[in-house]
Amino acid sequence: MDLSLLDRIEQQLADASTPLNELRRLSIELDDAMHESDFATLPESERTRAQRLFQELRGRLRGGEVKPVPETPLRGAAATEASAHPSPTRPRGEERQHNPYAQETMEEAERLFYGGRYADAIRLYDQVLAIEPDWERARQHRNEAEGYLRTGYIPAVALPAEAASAFGKAQSAARLGRYQDALALLQRAQNILQQYGIQRWQEGTEFEQKLQQNIDAENVFNEGLQLFAQGQLEEGIDRVETAAQATGLPRYHERLQTLLREREQIQSSAEALNATVLDPRAVTQAKTNIETLVLKYGENPTLQKLRAQLETAIPRLASSLMEQARQLRAQAVRAQTLETARSRIRQARQLLDQLTGLGYQSDEFSELQREVEKTFQEISRYEDTLEQTRAVLETNPNWPSAAARMSADLRARFPNDPNIIELNKALSVYTSTLLGLKIAGAALALALVVFLIWLGVGQVRGYILSLTPTATATPTATATPTRTATPTATVTPTPRPTETPTITPTPLTATLARRVWARNGCYEEFTGIAQIPEGAVVRLLPAERRFDTLSRECLLVEYVGETRTIIGWILIADLAR
Repeated sequence: MDLSLLDRIEQQLADASTPLNELRRLSIELDDAMHESDFATLPESERTRAQRLFQELRGRLRGGEVKPVPETPLRGAAATEASAHPSPTRPRGEERQHNPYAQETMEEAERLFYGGRYADAIRLYDQVLAIEPDWERARQHRNEAEGYLRTGYIPAVALPAEAASAFGKAQSAARLGRYQDALALLQRAQNILQQYGIQRWQEGTEFEQKLQQNIDAENVFNEGLQLFAQGQLEEGIDRVETAAQATGLPRYHERLQTLLREREQIQSSAEALNATVLDPRAVTQAKTNIETLVLKYGENPTLQKLRAQLETAIPRLASSLMEQARQLRAQAVRAQTLETARSRIRQARQLLDQLTGLGYQSDEFSELQREVEKTFQEISRYEDTLEQTRAVLETNPNWPSAAARMSADLRARFPNDPNIIELNKALSVYTSTLLGLKIAGAALALALVVFLIWLGVGQVRGYILSLTPTATATPTATATPTRTATPTATVTPTPRPTETPTITPTPLTATLARRVWARNGCYEEFTGIAQIPEGAVVRLLPAERRFDTLSRECLLVEYVGETRTIIGWILIADLAR
């Protein structure tokens, strides 16, 4: 409380020209200050001063000019009244002379009145009025004191200082919810009033009834909380609701709303765990709710039952989620586009993360986690490769050999992906140029081989000829008679062309290890043409190498059956070893 307010009120009361509106404003301001919590901490002299000034303001507002009552009795027979009302016939400002004994008695009565000793003050006011019956202020204060004692309606500012202090502390304790402390302080204030001769105090009685009501409501509230914690949800909520309706306290209503939400969580958790088809998200939320409530309330029968249902539901849910995760992983492995593969494998990871959140563990689950994570890393590597290839292609668009090398596996794995198709278009000039160079190099190598063969054949032929001896005629003169031989016909052999043997290709065949479908493409994504029985011999036809979505190689074969000939693609893995 600001003590300067009291000084300002005293100055305004000393000025007879102060407007009533200003006095009324000061009265309201002082009344608010006296009901603040720090008023009870002021010294007793300051509290008495504030109560006296408030009474003087009230008297001034009722129509009379009131001057401050002296705090010490006036000495001597010539003492005059400190607060007097002007007589209607006496000029304004003229002071009225009182009987010295009546003046002294009046001062003592005022001291008792402002000190809250109303019974003693009434006795002294009667003595003053017996001497001076027309002393209006003595009659007014006497009537007020009598009214206080008769009706018990004593405002807080009119209470004795000790009682007012105890009552203010009681109100503060009640606002903080310390009802037992507030009741003890109220009883202390009532005892002080009884010592002052005040037997009836209506505000204190009403406050005591309200305190007792709050104490009873708090007992019911605490009992409701205990019942709820024990698992008796409906009984606990009923008691807390009763306490909230009886008192209207916000904290009771807030706690009631909390209990209602927790009951709804328990009910929704039970429904999720008892469902025929378990919802992973609902089961996860139920687990979270149960763990939170167990931490808050401990293990009660209701929560124990829910925990048992949760432990039964998790294995059921795990089987379903793991199967879905396997299917999603298989779809990711067979996916034709990178986006589809990424979406499927992320869904599989989310399902496994839900199981991890539920605390499920098993060897099968761990193995599936490793497989899914491996596939996820592989797809992530493809994504990184695509981004790196784009960056390299932008850096060197004229001869993107590095981009082509680093994206070879990616383009082979996802040939139908829109991004890969766009990438192949960007690399088409390079691949065509490279293919032409390869063909030219192969032709040049073939020509070189032919030339080397021809050159080698010539050298071998010359070498062979050099090894063949030739007849050399050597003339010799001999003087010997000789016979002249008769010439005979000599048969000279005529060379004829010799046919060069040619290589006749023998068709390759293979035997099937099992009954398979011949399809119009490689492999399961394409339409089946017909079935070829196990052990059948098929002829392998020349065709380009093809691989399915699982990177398995296929062969184009021909099977001659009894009624029809089947030509289609089969897997190499289906051939007998």
